[in-house]
Amino acid sequence: MYCTNCLRGPRPFKSSSLFSFLLESLYRPKLPVGPASSSATPIRLRHSRATAQKSTHISKHNGRFAGSGDSRFGDYNPPVSMSRNAARRWSKVAAPLVKERDSVSSEAPEVEERQLKVEFEEHGLRLDEFLEERLKIRKNLARLKVLNHEVAVRGSAHARFVDLKPAGQVHAGDVVVVVMPKRRKPEAEMTKKEKKVLEEQLQDEIEVLRSNVLYKDEQVLVLNKPAGLAVQGGSKMGIHLDKLLDGLQFDAAEPPRLVHRLDKDTTGALLLARTKEAAVRLSNLFKSAGDGVQKSYLAVVCSLPEAFTSQSEFTQIVTGIVQVGKPGVEKMSTVEWYDIDAASSAEAGIKKAVTEYRILDSGKQASLVELRPSTGRKHQLRLHCAKILKAPILGDYKYGAGCPKSFAGFVSDPRRVPLHLHMRSIILRDWYGTGADLEVKAPLPSHMKKTLQSLRIPAP
Repeated sequence: MYCTNCLRGPRPFKSSSLFSFLLESLYRPKLPVGPASSSATPIRLRHSRATAQKSTHISKHNGRFAGSGDSRFGDYNPPVSMSRNAARRWSKVAAPLVKERDSVSSEAPEVEERQLKVEFEEHGLRLDEFLEERLKIRKNLARLKVLNHEVAVRGSAHARFVDLKPAGQVHAGDVVVVVMPKRRKPEAEMTKKEKKVLEEQLQDEIEVLRSNVLYKDEQVLVLNKPAGLAVQGGSKMGIHLDKLLDGLQFDAAEPPRLVHRLDKDTTGALLLARTKEAAVRLSNLFKSAGDGVQKSYLAVVCSLPEAFTSQSEFTQIVTGIVQVGKPGVEKMSTVEWYDIDAASSAEAGIKKAVTEYRILDSGKQASLVELRPSTGRKHQLRLHCAKILKAPILGDYKYGAGCPKSFAGFVSDPRRVPLHLHMRSIILRDWYGTGADLEVKAPLPSHMKKTLQSLRIPAP
């Protein structure tokens, strides 16, 4: 074996030296695999006896354990500088950590690159302002895309000088490339081949939903809704539950009807009415101020809530919720609520929101919280966790950081962590008569199970 990086040219050396080990690790593809030629005369490198003994130990350690596939350390590959005893101790701790690093599911949605050409009247705009205006998104989301390196500037002589920061300026003629969720064509614009592919996707989704039926009788149907499926369609929704209801008819005379909704990224029990009479009855139950319907959610929140009281008693949160922001990029916000001003608040578009919560378990990075909403306002639970408890739900990029830095070591991609909000159970009081309640529980989704396992929090 020869040194291929020496200023004096190739020189033979002993394979047991530290210099040999460094070259073998840095330039492994360039060095021959077989033994040195018999004509090469080994020359001892100039270093002390202690250094030679240490390098010999490291070389043997590397060859025996790290490079030879010794199974005594399992999946853990110890560094060459670590002693055998230390490597044996660390293998018991590090091997599970290697497996648990990707324990939080990061299902990446389909994305595409959108190219936006900067017009003359947009010359000099900040990069985040340009994205806000052209994509009709919130400014903080535009800033997040720039900071997450999902934006590039090309197409002009000035492009390579643009400072890729939210405050960077764009010039006329620049082409801004942004990574965005993939858009779906309207069915009217689809070709026959694209319509066929869409039909196959719809059939696959129907099969998944039919396998997720938790309860079914003559009046109601309860599904375990997966993450990423919108309940109702919109201009940006390709596949949604409302389009799949015909496939959930089973033996009923008509398709089931939606009586309440869950957010697109929220999982858990979703109630459907199988008859018109059941739909009317359920709608009245959901609108009533009593406890005819009791919903219980589980959420993994970042850190311990500031308003922590006890793990046995429920604490009530009462606020007002109002919609703010520009059309298309609006969001909800909390305000103080006073029952005495209910009439004036209603005129201002403010609605009362009531949530009860308790801490089930907690760790250093996150806590498991049970939430029971008495009202059904849009984004109510996400808002109350983020704004009132100061503990946003893990995976909530709208009202929180999504994945905080303290939790980044548990996920493969901190930018694409699923929302950890799950509707665990729903109870219909006196549904079958006085004292005869209907209760259905939905099992936790796989990404929440893995998260709780990595946090050493037992799943309820």
